[in-house]
Amino acid sequence: MSQPERRSSTQRGHVTRLAPTEDAASRIEPNGRASKARERSQRRREDSAYPKVDWTWAVMGAAIVGILCLVSLVISTALQGNQQPTATLAVVNGTPAPTPTTDFKITAWDGQKRYTILIMGLDKRPGEEGTGFRTDSMILVSINPATKQVGMLSIPRDIFVPIPGDPEMQQINRVYVLGELDRPGGGPRKLMDTLQYNLGMKIDSYVAVTFESVIKAVDAVGGVEIDVPVTIDDPEYPDMNFGYQPLHIEAGRQHMNGELALKYARTRHQSSDFDRTQRQQQVILAIRQQAVKPEVLARLATNAPSLWNDLSQGLLTDLSFDQILSMGWYLKDLPSDNFKRGGLIDKYIQATTIDGNSVLVINRSNTIELLTNVFGADYNK
Repeated sequence: MSQPERRSSTQRGHVTRLAPTEDAASRIEPNGRASKARERSQRRREDSAYPKVDWTWAVMGAAIVGILCLVSLVISTALQGNQQPTATLAVVNGTPAPTPTTDFKITAWDGQKRYTILIMGLDKRPGEEGTGFRTDSMILVSINPATKQVGMLSIPRDIFVPIPGDPEMQQINRVYVLGELDRPGGGPRKLMDTLQYNLGMKIDSYVAVTFESVIKAVDAVGGVEIDVPVTIDDPEYPDMNFGYQPLHIEAGRQHMNGELALKYARTRHQSSDFDRTQRQQQVILAIRQQAVKPEVLARLATNAPSLWNDLSQGLLTDLSFDQILSMGWYLKDLPSDNFKRGGLIDKYIQATTIDGNSVLVINRSNTIELLTNVFGADYNK
């Protein structure tokens, strides 16, 4: 199967055709040049035109939001007198969110309408600068206050989609980068608009996280306990420098720090997409179980300002500080059975040909069924 032809938008409304191995839009560097290391890594990754559904950032993004909410909840307890945390939450327009104070009052979210958030995992490694990073994974999280249901839909990174205002279909994990090329900071909005256009449902806000965010979230609660069902041997696990770092985890109960938990959730070797989903669910539940322990809560309270500073460094969102607190407070009491999950896989995608290359696109005849199953019949209201 031939590789799809790469395209990048250098200015709005103009598409430049590139050779199959020259995806400049996906490898933007601060100096405008493509990173050779990133190019080599990308060539290794793009070994198929078929999407590999990766739930890593879907569930890990949710973990980051949950941990940030938890840290925020204990800030008022941690602060004494007039002491205030110095960290603020990064937002899209560069304006910092309000810094919590000692008399900050947390109120539960009182939303009356469905609220949908796009969670994105950025393929950004420690030390990398700039904004031109692909979305490694994407998930839509939709809260329906009427039914108290939360739907989570995974978006494969390799499907091709039409983009509003663009005559060419693009691979969806490049859309964020194209938005940044249009204007700095435009990546999230362009991806939100594209998903709205293709799925027919409104998206209200976004949250983007990085590898470092996941590691720090797990370390913030002192690591997690994981029951590993089978021994994992992955000699080609990708490291943070676009090389390989062999991974071996014995079966049985293991205590994992942030780095190992991320590896456990992301490894693709000797397992299916379903297996990876189960591992990532394990990590999420383990974070929650660890975070609610009294001794861990006490430590979070003591170190709340510095923890907030560390965790928020790898988080980009247009949600306000108040919104994160109130939604976290609302969601914490929902039973796990109220969370439904699904993905654009199997019968919800189909093969087609673009410029002579075989690619996968959304199967629109089945999309309504999927969205209804995950979000409910009123998903587009």
